[in-house]
Amino acid sequence: MGVEFFLGKEIGKDIQFKELYENYDAVFLGMGTYTSLEGGFKGEKLPNVFKALDYLISSTNRLLKIEKDKENFINLKGLMLL
Repeated sequence: MGVEFFLGKEIGKDIQFKELYENYDAVFLGMGTYTSLEGGFKGEKLPNVFKALDYLISSTNRLLKIEKDKENFINLKGLMLL
């Protein structure tokens, strides 16, 4: 499928983000956290930009039919994923 993982790398030290951005169709940055954090990236506060943890929690709650979070479901249907 063309997926390539760079594990245990420090962006800016081991590899430049610009290099990843220019050479790949998509870049996933997994920071590993138990709470949603912002990375200070350009565009992260634009409409339809979601924190991964918030999306995962909303999807899990929907699958488990947890009604209290029904209004918080992050629906990506129809959005372009980069």
